[in-house]
Amino acid sequence: MPNYTKMKENRKEPEFTDYLLQKGYSTNTIESYKKDVDKFKKWAKQENQTVENIRQGDILFYIQTKKSTNSQRSISLIINSIKHYYNYQIASNILVENPARQIHIKGVKRKSLYHILRKEELESLYENFENTDKEKDKRNQNWFKASALVSKRNKVILGLMIYQGLGTAELNRLFEND
Repeated sequence: MPNYTKMKENRKEPEFTDYLLQKGYSTNTIESYKKDVDKFKKWAKQENQTVENIRQGDILFYIQTKKSTNSQRSISLIINSIKHYYNYQIASNILVENPARQIHIKGVKRKSLYHILRKEELESLYENFENTDKEKDKRNQNWFKASALVSKRNKVILGLMIYQGLGTAELNRLFEND
């Protein structure tokens, strides 16, 4: 991964990277955006245009040149990179309008989320979790005591997942002293 503090001296446009960092994007995303924008700038230069003078029709023509070698999803990502670049230009008071703002690529499959439980369903799941210490005649047996401890542990884990939002990775890193 690139170290952006060392790259500040070597960058042509440190502000665009800073803009993306302030927006909270990862270093991989920033590199991808910069690569797409650099290709777009190179294309604009070949077309004898400056990026600041490009209009929506020019961007649509650029998209047409990409259709033969890129998927719909890739083109959508390229347009997103260009939109971010123009938003940066607007934030820097270089431009007033984003020519890519109204461009949307149709036919791109979006990831859909699985069924997400509502708050009431999660609380009901936690409250109705079965503890095994209801059978009084087996309480003195060792296997039952171990089973009851496992049941309590599982309810605590369920509570951490529901009320604290812990995922399996965080649960895996927990220790007894935590």
